[in-house]
Amino acid sequence: MPDGVVGILGANGAGKSTLIEAIAWAFYGSGNRNKDILRDGKDGIKNYNASSKEECSVKIVFEFAGTNYELVRSLKGKNNTPNATLKADGVQLASTDSAVTEHIIKLMGMESREFYITIFSKQKDLTALSEMGAAERKEHIVKLLDIDILKNVVDRVNKDIKVEKQVKETLEANLLTAEGEPKKDYLQREKDALSAEKTEVGSRIMLLQKQEEQLLSERKGIAAELERLELINKKYLEAKNAVVSKQRELAIERDHLATTENEIASLKQKLQQLPELEMKFNQYETMLQEKEVLEEQRHAFGKRNDTAARVAKIAQKIAEADQEVQQNLEKLEQFSGVSAEIEANEQTIITLEEKIAQMRTKISELEVSSRENRKGEKTLTEKIQTMQERGPDSICPECERTLGEHHSLLLKKLQKELGEKTAEITAIVQEKEELLSIANEEKAHLEALKRRKKSLEAERQQGVELSASVRQLRLQLTKLNQEKSDAEKELSAIGTVVFDEQQYQKVTTELKILKIASESYNQLRGESKNLPSLEKRKAENERQILQKTTELDNLQKNLQSIDYQEEAFQKVKLDMSEMDEKVKNIQKEKNQQRIQFAVVDERLNNNAKELIGLAETVARQKELLVKISELETLNSVFKDLKDNLMERIIPALSEIASAIFCEMTDSRYLGLELDDGYNIIIYDGAEKYPINRFSGGEMDLANLCLRLAISRLLSERSGKDINFLVLDEIFGSQDQSRKRNIMSALSKLENQFNQILLITHIDDVKDLMQNVIAVRDVNENESVAELIS
Repeated sequence: MPDGVVGILGANGAGKSTLIEAIAWAFYGSGNRNKDILRDGKDGIKNYNASSKEECSVKIVFEFAGTNYELVRSLKGKNNTPNATLKADGVQLASTDSAVTEHIIKLMGMESREFYITIFSKQKDLTALSEMGAAERKEHIVKLLDIDILKNVVDRVNKDIKVEKQVKETLEANLLTAEGEPKKDYLQREKDALSAEKTEVGSRIMLLQKQEEQLLSERKGIAAELERLELINKKYLEAKNAVVSKQRELAIERDHLATTENEIASLKQKLQQLPELEMKFNQYETMLQEKEVLEEQRHAFGKRNDTAARVAKIAQKIAEADQEVQQNLEKLEQFSGVSAEIEANEQTIITLEEKIAQMRTKISELEVSSRENRKGEKTLTEKIQTMQERGPDSICPECERTLGEHHSLLLKKLQKELGEKTAEITAIVQEKEELLSIANEEKAHLEALKRRKKSLEAERQQGVELSASVRQLRLQLTKLNQEKSDAEKELSAIGTVVFDEQQYQKVTTELKILKIASESYNQLRGESKNLPSLEKRKAENERQILQKTTELDNLQKNLQSIDYQEEAFQKVKLDMSEMDEKVKNIQKEKNQQRIQFAVVDERLNNNAKELIGLAETVARQKELLVKISELETLNSVFKDLKDNLMERIIPALSEIASAIFCEMTDSRYLGLELDDGYNIIIYDGAEKYPINRFSGGEMDLANLCLRLAISRLLSERSGKDINFLVLDEIFGSQDQSRKRNIMSALSKLENQFNQILLITHIDDVKDLMQNVIAVRDVNENESVAELIS
């Protein structure tokens, strides 16, 4: 990129500011350091329509402090993985994204935000400086210079002082009780009272312990007597339970005997029906065989009817398929010749597209030729205008002689060339318009052919679908004819079938009636086999009754022999229960006293901890007093430092801005300054006046000079000589005269800034610049930047 003022021109949205963002990203990457510069971080660098296989990269070659650097930063792959390299005079200094960023910060001596503020000025920065009040202007300048960080430090120190004082007040309140008494005296009195209460409770616990021991000794004698009586009670209850159990067994056996006798009598009565049931059983078996023969005839009769119905249904399907085939064949005749017409149509389309492409190429060539001729026309016009202004006494730029009589000859020659050039431009424009008219006609013809082709292709597709339908139907006919032939053969094989439905229903009804008698016969014949076992079970029941009667007599004699007194046993149990209650009450009271003892002991421990905490609070209070004193001293130091820096900013900015303003106005004004209230003052001769006294163009220059002074001050503060400046859309609504004045003024700053990039969408200022970078859209997702000298 050339030195001096370089314009970056293009329509809004063409990508002018993207070039500067690319520089910022190349230098500082897409991390948190650069989030205020880039629009959307890493996601906003690479076009959202770009494929993951496409690489996004920026390469910058620059000279800094006598060393040539080459910086490359890129995003690759599906996850946009960042990578970067930095070389100095061909030697690689860093090769990772973060390492390159750290090296640039060290080289430039500033982070990304400071670097951006130093080199970049926008229209809103300039208008803001004049439109703000003095207090707002001061705050804005202090923010740009990052001096407001000291105010934040002072605010944080004041906040810390306030917090520490609140803690101190809280600690002081903790040294007193709610009544205002010193907490230490209160805690000491509480300690003495708790110690006395602890001694008294301990004495009560010892007395209760002796009473408990005496009761436990008495309880031991009662427990021995109760154990003896419980053994006798257990033996008595076991003997009594044995008698009751045997009585229950005897009753069960007697019930079993009665049940068995009833079952035997019932079975003998049922067996009297067996001969009659046997006759019906035999009838049932005979009729079952008859039903089997009838069911075979019924099955064959149904199968023949089903097969005949299937033959008729298949025949109907064959007739329907034949009709559909004929209809489709008639429709197919309508689409004959469609493929041939499509081929002819496609060939015509190809010919037209080639013809239109050739016309577009020719139109592009005419546009290039037209631009070149217009540049020549402009150059000739300027030469003629210059010669007319200078007149015959002007000096020839080649031989350094007075033109004299050659002036008119040279002027006529240039005017002739200008006329020829204008005529050539007119011819080119006319030819271009004729080509555009023909191209539009051919394009309309092409669109009509494409629509006809689409219609023909739809017809051809319909014909293909009808042909496929005919093939499918013919396959279906073949299958149906085969199914019909097979069904007719099956029907012939079945032959004639005779079936009597009334006889079948009669046999079925009689079988239902006989089935009940047959099931009763089978059940009764099975029960008759149980009669011997019932007789045997009756004999066993009689034997068990005799045996259990003898066992019951023996158990009753054993129960009567046991010496058991219920009243004596219950009295000893009552004595034992009363003794247990007394022991329980003594233990309960003793546990309560122990709990009281633990509570008092815990309160004594808490009292001791509170006394220790009270001592720690006093020590903490003393530490806070020292810390508050130190913070107040630190607050005073930072306030003095901030005030000192603020006092030094005004003369430093005034000196730099004044020098730039004087140079940009060719010493028309002696300079400008900021007064103590941050009001902008301009020196006009020996007098100084507020900025609002001057014209809009002079105010713009003053604001620009002040903003450039801020950039220069930031650059000097970093300790680095950064001679690069970017001005974004600074013209605003300036008229052509003011634009010329600003451009003229900027050209005089080349001794302070090696390169000044001027971003603007206003096309008519490009003639005021020696070098221009034109940015234009190629398509929706692509822009091209071209250097024009």
